[in-house]
Amino acid sequence: MNPKVSFVVPCYNLGHLLPDCVHSILNQSYKNLELIIMDDCSPDATPEIAKTFKDSRVAYFRNETNLGVCGNFNRGIELAQGEYIWIISADDRLRRNYAVEKFVALMESDPGLGFAFCPVVLLERGQETTSPNKHGQEDRIFKGHDFFRMLQKGYCLSASAIVRRECYHRLGMLPVDLDYGGDWYVWCLFSLYYDVGYLAEPMVNYRVHDQQITKVMAREVPQDCRDMYIAARWRVKARAESEGHEALAAACLDGIVTDYKNRLTSRLRHSGTLGLTLEEFEMSLARHGANNEEVRRLRAYMYNEAGDTYHCLNDFQRASECYAVALGQRWDVRGLAKYALLKMGWPGIRLRRWLAAWS
Repeated sequence: MNPKVSFVVPCYNLGHLLPDCVHSILNQSYKNLELIIMDDCSPDATPEIAKTFKDSRVAYFRNETNLGVCGNFNRGIELAQGEYIWIISADDRLRRNYAVEKFVALMESDPGLGFAFCPVVLLERGQETTSPNKHGQEDRIFKGHDFFRMLQKGYCLSASAIVRRECYHRLGMLPVDLDYGGDWYVWCLFSLYYDVGYLAEPMVNYRVHDQQITKVMAREVPQDCRDMYIAARWRVKARAESEGHEALAAACLDGIVTDYKNRLTSRLRHSGTLGLTLEEFEMSLARHGANNEEVRRLRAYMYNEAGDTYHCLNDFQRASECYAVALGQRWDVRGLAKYALLKMGWPGIRLRRWLAAWS
């Protein structure tokens, strides 16, 4: 008899935290589950630690070669036998022994749910800290397309989602070229076709530490991480368009604009590791821009934002150049006014600051 729930526990160099995760799953009140430890060629003691778990529900697999984050996730999904699949990193854990019971009951109550999640409680240095709860204190069901729009605004799930196996079989697994942002991509994909369940009680610990895979990637290969996440956004937009969801595709484009803006202004202000230069923005736009109108809109918006940032930094020459590029892409009164004031020199600069102070 196959288990109802399959836990996939990806592990790379996290053997010292693995027991905490594994025991939090094995101690659940819901017993019809399996636990698959996916060791992605860890150089630490993960193999030895995995052998200490004597419960028959635990299976250990070590990849012959390193598959990367999403490749390791996908291998675990392929091996899973359950109707529901829960991927939880070896450095995280369940914090309530009835968590699986509650999640299964929710999923069983509504076959239209593709996945369900709950808030997490951050775990730092062994101590629980904050519990970000963005969706209130009541359990609820999100219409898939409503949740899709939330995701475009930057919402992300952490360690807390159980997925109906059918979602992976119907829509595919995580894209192996998007180790950073691949999970966000599948949440978007699933919410295009399924509703989403939410349990308000925080039943998962998300461990914060220097060796988190996302932190390591962002620290060691920040450009790759940034490009993967932007690529994920463009890919989701293309999927929405291919399914005829024009309003959702528009929401995707709004999210892309916001993401580009945040990364660009971060880089111009010399803060953050995932920033974006104007040259990098142009290269990204060349790779992903779908049509001329979108390209012109994005370029106009971004160069306006760059102009505003340079103006705040008192680099008026670059600000003027950016406003000129923006106006060449898309004419607008505000952009023209900002450009004209700069061309007036210091009187125009002082006038703009005076107007800003009174607005």
